[in-house]
Amino acid sequence: MRRYRNTTVWILVCLVAGSVLIVGCGGEDEDTNRKARRRRRPRRVSPPARTVTAPPAGRTPRTPRMPPENIRLLGPPDLGSDSPIDPSEGAPTPTTAPDPLAGRVKGPWADAKVGDYVKLKSSAGPIMTMKVVQVDDLQVSIEMTTEIPDQPDFKVPPQKMVQQRFLLKRGEEDPAAPGNSKKIGEESITIAGRKLDCEIYEVKTAMRGKTLITRTYICKDVPGWTVRIDNDSSGEMQTVTEVIEFRK
Repeated sequence: MRRYRNTTVWILVCLVAGSVLIVGCGGEDEDTNRKARRRRRPRRVSPPARTVTAPPAGRTPRTPRMPPENIRLLGPPDLGSDSPIDPSEGAPTPTTAPDPLAGRVKGPWADAKVGDYVKLKSSAGPIMTMKVVQVDDLQVSIEMTTEIPDQPDFKVPPQKMVQQRFLLKRGEEDPAAPGNSKKIGEESITIAGRKLDCEIYEVKTAMRGKTLITRTYICKDVPGWTVRIDNDSSGEMQTVTEVIEFRK
């Protein structure tokens, strides 16, 4: 029992002594740290005063360089000067848009108006009607319908096509002339009770070992200018498509 009490007392002494040592050491460390921080704090050193030295005797001071006269400095205009400011200076040069009709001449539908139409009948049976439904500065919209008198139940959906009002000029040739065709003469024919003065153009085409000859009658008083088309396939098949009614 006595031995146990001695051990307990010794433990308590150690604990108390340890606490004292820890507290005392903490206070000393804090004081030491303060002193160390005061010693480590750098002193503020003011920068040395700048001295301006005079140039040596007999030597002129350096003057700033000025830009050459041909170099223009950017900046606001001098509002105090009396010289006027040109508002066009530095402005982009206006450009003109290209003429869409340059090198073009009036085509077969150049003078067409909405409501104009032409009706053609073929010797093979069909009747085709082309009617102008829309016109703008450069194009004409046409609706084409087809009917066959011998077959009233045969219906062909209307087709729409666009024609240019102005065509590229091909030398001295008429713009209405079919491609690669040649003018072979003139003739006056009666169409829909009217006498029309026509120009005749002819073109020959090789097809399946035969020659197809197409003659086109042109008159500018008819919408689209085409009055009659004769097709002759080496004498074996001949068809004639002719205007039977028109309004312009």
